[in-house]
Amino acid sequence: MDGFTVMPIRKAARIGDFFCTLTGNINVIRREHFMIMKDGAIVANSGHFNVEIDIPALERMSTKKRRVRDFVDEYTLKNGRKIYLFGCQETGRWAKWLESSIWRPFWKNLQARKRIWAKVSPHTGEAIESRLIGEMPGADRSLISPLEGWEDLMITGRLQLGERRIEPGDVVFCVSASGESPAVIGTIYEALDQWTRRYPYDAPKIQQKLFFFFNNPEEVLLPFDRCQAVLEEPGITKIDLTT
Repeated sequence: MDGFTVMPIRKAARIGDFFCTLTGNINVIRREHFMIMKDGAIVANSGHFNVEIDIPALERMSTKKRRVRDFVDEYTLKNGRKIYLFGCQETGRWAKWLESSIWRPFWKNLQARKRIWAKVSPHTGEAIESRLIGEMPGADRSLISPLEGWEDLMITGRLQLGERRIEPGDVVFCVSASGESPAVIGTIYEALDQWTRRYPYDAPKIQQKLFFFFNNPEEVLLPFDRCQAVLEEPGITKIDLTT
């Protein structure tokens, strides 16, 4: 941390304006820290799970909660100070949300519109609403409690792809915010291996099925062997979201 002031959260809470957790631990910011924060302090999480911030404690401490804009909630504490909580999510939970809140409701609503569905259904096949699966390292278990180490093992991604019965030819989107999550890289490589075990290696064809999204400059990721392997694999379509 050369060049940065490092201190315990109990000390930083009094003087900070913006707090962002990236620890993978639970209750990193909790009641005693909210109590001494400045009026207008911003709290956000970019770690594995939203349990890094003790949101239930913040709810109990507040006399009022107001949505001020998308993914931003304003909490008014009993002492009159306001704390702003920015959307606490991560890419795995976003994948779950995409499946349950957009994909499945869209097809179910369309099926309810009989005249339109009669025209669409011949082109979709059966059970189209179940043909998209949103997954995260640790699967549904990670929605219940924080599980240390799930993202740190490539085998996690490989095994989960098999558990979900993803087959060669299925479209696989793998999203790693950092671009170096071992479990996500394991997933995309298992999908690639599935293809090559059943079909001849054909990079242009495989590219149409396998996609790897990341949000870090390539020059930052290339020194890491696992990242380099993905970035230089012709059979994987890479989409760099770095801004």
